[in-house]
Amino acid sequence: MIEQRTIPVNYTKCVTLTFERSELMNDIKNIGYVESDVIEDESLHSRHQVADIAEDGNVERVCRIMDLAFAECVEYLYPISKKQVQGGEVYNNVLEHTDVYELELKVPEDFSTTTCTLLERYIHEYIICRVLEDWMGIAGVANRDSAKKWAAKIEEVRANLTRGLSGRIGRVRLRQDPF
Repeated sequence: MIEQRTIPVNYTKCVTLTFERSELMNDIKNIGYVESDVIEDESLHSRHQVADIAEDGNVERVCRIMDLAFAECVEYLYPISKKQVQGGEVYNNVLEHTDVYELELKVPEDFSTTTCTLLERYIHEYIICRVLEDWMGIAGVANRDSAKKWAAKIEEVRANLTRGLSGRIGRVRLRQDPF
């Protein structure tokens, strides 16, 4: 029988992943436009609501969901993204337009750059999917199937994000047992 043990690893390297709000918004706008174009419903109002996902008046909701999605990703990556509470921090619900989301990771010495690239791509995709799922749920009855489609995509990306990390945060040692 083979026993699998994880050997503790020193998390000594720091890696920062950055996500520019403008890049995320650009992808959200483009996908929103395509989604509005393929709506089978003849309602111009439904199409207009979807196409205007990142316009004035709507952008506040989009930014709040982007903030939420980013916070969810940080939490999904807890083993390598955790930070100690210093004490005295104050958290509030005031909307701040974040220009750049930064995620600092503490990773093992032998952590792969390809994994960092993969994490960056998954997080970018997750944020976009999360915003679109929320917006399609808000934008009207004609878009309920679209909201379900984006919800399924969120779960797929989240599973890939956590699965991609789980095999890379510790060394695995296989030990043979004579019995």
